[in-house]
Amino acid sequence: MVTSGKHTEKHTRLKKDGSAPSLSDAYSGIANALGKIIYLVIDAADTIAESQETELISDLQDLCAQEEVVVHILLLCRPTSKLGKELADRDIPEISVGTYNDSDIELVIQIGLETMPGWSTAEKEEAAQRVRDKSGSNIRYAVQVAVPFLRQPFQRPLSNHLKYLPDNMNETYN
Repeated sequence: MVTSGKHTEKHTRLKKDGSAPSLSDAYSGIANALGKIIYLVIDAADTIAESQETELISDLQDLCAQEEVVVHILLLCRPTSKLGKELADRDIPEISVGTYNDSDIELVIQIGLETMPGWSTAEKEEAAQRVRDKSGSNIRYAVQVAVPFLRQPFQRPLSNHLKYLPDNMNETYN
């Protein structure tokens, strides 16, 4: 393994069989070649095919097991994804930004409902609760789905209209 800061062919070239080096070899090669702290950022990890999730987790574990290189990884995924749930069961520090969206979602709902002419206080409260429940920590749902849905014309009672509020962003056109 490289420890002097110089890189070897092992870290810079394809393997003899034409395949790329392992994540562990590539990361340590780059870190040693640059002589700097590097960060591995994997965005939208929850969109990785399920068949490849196990391989990714194994690769990350191998990378973290290296003693020669300090490893910094920022893995971004939805906490509700299979990968997010599996990683939550391990002893890995995490930051959940969704818990900080509650006050913003509440503000979006409040402003959206203030503009609804002719709605009673009870109707606004019912709609707000339904949007809160369906939004979870997803502010995009409140902004792009729920409030526009509530602005659509409907026939009372409101509770019948709210039955058709989409459950999540997947039930909408992008």
